[in-house]
This record gives sequence, C-alpha cells and structure tokens, in this order.
Amino acid sequence: MSLAPSPSNGPSKRWQCWECQRRRLVCDSQRPVCNKCKTAGITCPGYDDKKPLTWLAPGKVLARNRRKKNAAGNPSSSGQEVIIKGVTQVKSLTLIRMTAPNLPSTAAVARAYPVPTKILRTDLCDVVEAASFYSSYVIPRTLDALLVQDLPFLVTEIEMKNLPPLTLHGIVCISLGFRIHSLARGVNPDTVQHLWSRLYHHRGAAIRILNQDISGEDTRASNATISGLVVFLVQELQQSIDPNWKYHFEGAMELTKLRGGMLEICAETPCLKPVLTLLMMIGVFGNTTSPAEGQIAPEPHFQMIDEVAQIFETGGLTPIVCPKHIFFSIIRINNLRSQAAKGVLPRNSSRSTAEALLRDIESFSPSQWAETKDSYVEEWTLLGTIFQTSAALYCICSLQSVAVLPATIGMETIKASYRARHLQLLEEGMNNRRVTQTLLWPLVVAGVVAVGSGASLKTRAFVEHSLVALIWGYEVG
Repeated sequence: MSLAPSPSNGPSKRWQCWECQRRRLVCDSQRPVCNKCKTAGITCPGYDDKKPLTWLAPGKVLARNRRKKNAAGNPSSSGQEVIIKGVTQVKSLTLIRMTAPNLPSTAAVARAYPVPTKILRTDLCDVVEAASFYSSYVIPRTLDALLVQDLPFLVTEIEMKNLPPLTLHGIVCISLGFRIHSLARGVNPDTVQHLWSRLYHHRGAAIRILNQDISGEDTRASNATISGLVVFLVQELQQSIDPNWKYHFEGAMELTKLRGGMLEICAETPCLKPVLTLLMMIGVFGNTTSPAEGQIAPEPHFQMIDEVAQIFETGGLTPIVCPKHIFFSIIRINNLRSQAAKGVLPRNSSRSTAEALLRDIESFSPSQWAETKDSYVEEWTLLGTIFQTSAALYCICSLQSVAVLPATIGMETIKASYRARHLQLLEEGMNNRRVTQTLLWPLVVAGVVAVGSGASLKTRAFVEHSLVALIWGYEVG
C-alpha cells in the first residue's frame, strides 16, 4: 500500500515524479499523476520535494546499508581502542596431541567390522570347485569305506564336458551339501550362509532346466532328463530341503513309463541301470519312513518286483548295499501295510501273510550271500545280518501298528530278541569303517524301535550318537 501524493500549497519544483526517477524514465510531468505511471498501473508517488513513504509486506527488504570492512586485527576504523568486557586475552592456537591407549588396533577393527564385498563368479566356478572337491575329498573317503570299489555307479572323476547342465547343477548341489555337512560345528556362520546361498542358486537353476526339458516333446523322457531328475532328487533328500520330494519321485516314475518302463530303458541304455535302481530304492526305503496312509503308491513297486529282479541279477548295481532278498521283502511289507491301512485286506489272511513274510526274512542266509562276493566276506556277512534284523524289526513294528500282527507275549518276545541282536550288530558295524556308511536305514529302524519299546537312555544315546557320526563323518569311539 502506498500513500497518495499530498497536494502542495505551491507549485513543486520537481518536473519528474519519484517513480519515473526510480525507473530512469522521462516523466511527462502530468498533474496530479503522470501518464506513464497510470499506463503501467502504478500508483504515482507524485512530485513532492520529499519522497513519500511506501508500505512493504512484513519481512520484505528493498535495500540494506553497506558496512565498511575493517582491517584484520583492527577493531576500529577510527583507530580508537575498543574494550570488550568479559573476554580475556589468550595465546594463539596450539596443536595438542591426545593419546588414546584403549583404542583397538587397525587390524582388530578390520576383523570386527569387515568391509562388505561382492565376489564376482559364474556358475562354471562352482562346477569346477565341485569337481575338485568330489575328486579330492569325496572319492578318497568313499573308496576307503566302500566294500566294492568297482561299482558302475561310482564316478571317480567328473568329466564336465560330457554332462548335461541339469546333471551338473545337481552334482554341484550334492557337493555343496557334502561340504556343509562336513564343516566343523562352530564354524563361521558367514561361510555356511555363503554355501547355502550357492546351493539354492544351483537348485533353482536345476528346477528351471527341468521345467524346460519336461515341457519339450523331444526332451521330456530323454536319458539326460531322467538321470538329471534322479540326481536332483538325491540332493533334495540329502539336504532335506523340500518335504514334497515324493512328487518329484512320482514324476520320475512317470517319465520311465513314457519310455516303456524300467526294463525297456535298461535294455536300450544299460548305463542307466544304477540310476533306475537308485530311483527304485528311494521310493521303497522312503515308504518305510512314511505313515501307512502317506506312502508313495507301493502297489507299482510290488508289481515291478520281477523287473527289479532282472536288474539286480546283473551284479553289483545298487548304490545301497542291501541284499536283494531283503529288499524284495521290504517291498512286500510296504504293500501289505498300505492295504491294511486302506482296509482292503481280508483279516483272515492278513496275519498269515505277515507271518509268512517274517519267516521269509528269517530264511535269508547272510553267510551264503557274502560268499557270492569277491572280497571282504566278513564285512558282507555282518552287513547282511544287520539288514536281516532291520527288516524283521520293521516287519513286526510296522504291521503291528496297522493291526495285522498282534501284540501278544510271544510276538513281543521275538521283537525283543531281534532288538537286542540288532543293537549288538550295529555297535559292531559302527566300529567297522567299511560298513559304517551303509547303516543309515538300520540306524533309523533302531531309533524307531528304541522310542516305541521304551529303551534305556544308553540305547537312545548310542543311536543318536551313531546317526550324528554318520552325518558328520567321524568314527564312533
């Protein structure tokens, strides 16, 4: 807001209004306001000798007074001494070195607070490391403990150029999982986390390749897809990552059906015999540790006994050293257990069938089976006896749980006798390095029996310690 020009009593000597003077324009000197201010929409301040006041918005400043800079060290331009109260004269600044005896060293700080870095690597780096770890660590340990060193499934050297990507990713997962389980307890968590991260990366890559191969008509049931799926299934069971591994097993069995069955595949591609045998054993032994109602359809296993028998006849083709006679007995037990759980088994014949299975297991001769081997007859005899007692205990306990076998005094006496004999054999087997790595399933059976029979704390501690030793790879002492 501006003040309007006040009328003067006499003629003003100014010929130019204050606004035109400020804007450096030639004023037309019209009275009472000039035309230039009127045209510009500005209130003309007039022609008075004294410039009229102009109201400004709060906080707005049009001009400031200039301050003369004083010379450095001279507080007054007039040369007069200025005395400031409350200020004392001090000396110039001096550098004082401070000691900090409690500060950690640079190396200690670096260890406590590591600088985050990202390692640049490709999948090929993991494949090379997995092949090196397999050749330098897994194979020597396996050969040292394996009864037969010429099994066809035993790969002593990984030839990366001959393996499809799906199998390579599976082998990397198995190698990484082996390293994770072999690490000493209390190791740096960052190391374990890095290994798990790489394992999940390759597992995801394997799943993507599986989806692509199965969706293709030409690659759906190829040798690479079937073998790669079995390798993927093995690493999945090794790490216990996915509880739904049974779906992958059923998918692999469906792929074998597309090729005409296991016998047809083995006839066309003999090198797949150990792979298919391993697949069969995963399903059979997986059913032994599953609820009776949650088994992987045991009927196909029962119907394929003749096919599996022909595969077994060719010799040492099984990655799990279980006697063929005992393996077929386990298949029959699974089938009987499933039928009893579904209620489709006649009660008048179920008990007689179960007792016949138990007698068939007892008729197996571990010594005769061991004589068919070329070496380590004592170890083979011990192993055959362990699997025989394991199968007998599994037969009694599993069929009692579905009311096929009765819990009579006579049956409980037989079970107690097998349990004592089984624990004695396991103690002997865990102290034999050539047998130890084959005792996973017998130890699982011993653990289930120990819980169900109210075994002593010493027995439970032995089973637990043996399982941990088997996983971590140290000897039981």
